[in-house]
Amino acid sequence: MIINECLRVVFTAYWQDASPSSEVFFLQNRSHVDLKCIAMLEQIVTTLLSTWSTTALVGVVYIGQNEIELSEDDINQIGWRMIP
Repeated sequence: MIINECLRVVFTAYWQDASPSSEVFFLQNRSHVDLKCIAMLEQIVTTLLSTWSTTALVGVVYIGQNEIELSEDDINQIGWRMIP
C-alpha cells in the first residue's frame, strides 16, 4: 500500500439562505501553505463549490490545515476534493 503525504485544508463556506458549512479539501505533496497560497486556494474552492452545489455560494474563508497520510484508495475516494 502506497502512502501519500497530503495537506488537509478546511474552509467555512457561506451560503445564500443556508447555514455555513465546513468544507474539507486535500492538497498532494504539500506540507504547508502561505498567505499567497491561501488566497489562491479560496478562489479555487469557491469555483469548485459553485460548480458542485445547487445552493448559491456567498464566499469561503480559510480555517486551517494539518498534514495527513492517505493511501491510494483514500485518494481515489476523495474525488473532486483533491486539489493537485
